[in-house]
Amino acid sequence: MQSGSQFIMADKLNAKSVAKKRHIAKAIVDYLIYVESNYRRALDIASEATVLTNYTDWWWKARIGKCHFKMGMIKDAERQFISSLKDQHMITTQIELVKVAIR
Repeated sequence: MQSGSQFIMADKLNAKSVAKKRHIAKAIVDYLIYVESNYRRALDIASEATVLTNYTDWWWKARIGKCHFKMGMIKDAERQFISSLKDQHMITTQIELVKVAIR
């Protein structure tokens, strides 16, 4: 791999097929958020994964909220974080919700 080249070609990923690979999908979404700052693509995959889990997985909802927050969609982020907390009480999600309240 050359220096400066992309590790993942985000625009060539099929969101539905990535979301079906549960554990790999989580790693890819975190990579897209924290390394590439590609929130739109991470949101696409997280949304597909949320549908596949019948809207019951707190982790995916929290990642959707994080993407919304980073994209400036504050009210949508708040709704996702609150929904995530209803499924699973996590301090990290509460911290994200506090960031929303501060903004």
